[in-house]
Amino acid sequence: MFLSSARSAAIPLTGAISYDGFTSDAVRGHCWRFAFLQSFVLCIFLGHIGVHRFYVGKTGTGILYILTIGFCGIGYLVDLIKIIMGSFTDKNGNQIKRN
Repeated sequence: MFLSSARSAAIPLTGAISYDGFTSDAVRGHCWRFAFLQSFVLCIFLGHIGVHRFYVGKTGTGILYILTIGFCGIGYLVDLIKIIMGSFTDKNGNQIKRN
């Protein structure tokens, strides 16, 4: 299936979205490079109330962190270590790690 537009004759609809010549993977990779630093800073300063979890789209566990004050500090420390090690993920399973 193809979609016609003014910019190009035909764009294949294969699930990859194109924004001015960049595929969604390139756009997502660019955005998640900056997400590491923001997640890290949010976790350090507001991790006990789960702000870093809301930032990456994990609303359910963010609310749980608010109610339990970051699982009494243990969940907060685990998340901080996971962010530093590069194994922390967003709600879609994309890893948030340094370049």
